[in-house]
Amino acid sequence: MNMKIEVSLSTLLTACKTLKKFTMKYGPLSNVKITATDTVYIEATNNEMACRINIDGTIHSQGQALLDVVTALNVLCTLKSQNATLEFENGTCKVADIMYPNQTITIENDEPVEYPDIEYTRPDAGYHVMGQTFINAIKTTVRHTSNDIIKPVFNGVLFDNKENVFTMVGTDSKRLAMVQLDTTDLLFHHIVPRDFLNAIASFIPKKEPVYVSFADD
Repeated sequence: MNMKIEVSLSTLLTACKTLKKFTMKYGPLSNVKITATDTVYIEATNNEMACRINIDGTIHSQGQALLDVVTALNVLCTLKSQNATLEFENGTCKVADIMYPNQTITIENDEPVEYPDIEYTRPDAGYHVMGQTFINAIKTTVRHTSNDIIKPVFNGVLFDNKENVFTMVGTDSKRLAMVQLDTTDLLFHHIVPRDFLNAIASFIPKKEPVYVSFADD
């Protein structure tokens, strides 16, 4: 399906840099998926973690397409204006700088036969925390986790509501860091992978509240 969108170049670059952390080096999952329906969003997965980012843009024609994220980053860095148009057709993406619309860059992208549909669950109940506070909590707790794959339970940060206080705990079994954020009556007890937390920390808005929630599974 042909698709054409106009998006903010800086926003698209930031999204691609973040989502690259969620892709694989080879195969279909080395791509990011761009969808333009009512809104424009870009997503990626490596079958262990997934991330979706909404980006501001104008939709000229709706659709869905895959884009090689490494090639895209190399191309987008060469553009000079604030916005760019991306037109997808038969596995090819034509990128045009708004300032120089007659100069287009073509990204050849073999359309993978299969790319997983990613389901996101947002429970009705969640917890709001200021972005900078959440980033600081992530950095403090992740620093004390282990990267030893033999001990997977220590490869993540525990999110818990111990005694009705939103608490984050990181440990490698030798040292421990605990950050208490605020009171909450939500019930949750989850270990979140350190790689995922490091990835999302790069695009959490510092001066705005973020919404933290957990699905039952």
